[in-house]
Amino acid sequence: MGGAHSHRACTVPSEAWTRSDGKNYSDVDVAIAIDHLTLAAASLGLGTHWVAAFDTGAAREVLGIPGDAEPVAFTPLGYPADRPQEKQRKEVSELVPLASTGDSR
Repeated sequence: MGGAHSHRACTVPSEAWTRSDGKNYSDVDVAIAIDHLTLAAASLGLGTHWVAAFDTGAAREVLGIPGDAEPVAFTPLGYPADRPQEKQRKEVSELVPLASTGDSR
């Protein structure tokens, strides 16, 4: 991707919603945000993907991420240097039979 920018997604676990059993949803919130970002980017012809394999200490140092924030993912974002081939997608009805139709494929 020529001229790509990188966006970071961080969370502050102490400020995230926590379920009654103690499960903190900060990672889930980041995953939802990254998912929406990548879908919106693709709809605009931009290329991106989720990057989670990085040194969190180096990321904190280089980007000045405060101690209470946890770096979770990065997403390069830019126009692809090449154009992917058009995808041949199946119809949803071929993938998910509807029980209400009586179709038991």
